[in-house]
Amino acid sequence: MRIGRGMLVVVFGLLALAGSSPAAPTSRTAAPPCTSAFQRMTSRRLQLTLTCQRAPLTIVLVQFSPTVEIRTVTRFLPAAGCRASTPTTWYCLFATGVPDGTTMSGSVTFAAAMPRAVQHARVVFYLQDSGNGNYVAPGTELVGVPITVFANY
Repeated sequence: MRIGRGMLVVVFGLLALAGSSPAAPTSRTAAPPCTSAFQRMTSRRLQLTLTCQRAPLTIVLVQFSPTVEIRTVTRFLPAAGCRASTPTTWYCLFATGVPDGTTMSGSVTFAAAMPRAVQHARVVFYLQDSGNGNYVAPGTELVGVPITVFANY
């Protein structure tokens, strides 16, 4: 198959345009705003403790391995609205932010016992950001670029 010169110009022009357009923010490798610690409480229950050093934390998203399915979640204290947004994702929104130096815990119960082998989770933190948010719509929080860490449980 032979491609004409005009077609190549169009293809390379589109590629150049796509490369110069503002892309969605990607995860930063900056220091996380909170330290996270997982502790297995029972074969089906996992506790997550967060100690936050940088405010204001707005959202915490925990993605568990596909080998587990979330049955119930508890909210973090101080007040956070938490839910299982997918069978393997725990999502918590702190509407008023989390003050510096705050330690909080929440737990998740899985539908079946966790595998004995070490499992991996991805913890994504979103800080409140007044200028560089990813998504703004009526009734939503303006959040900055996600900061991702990986943890074992």
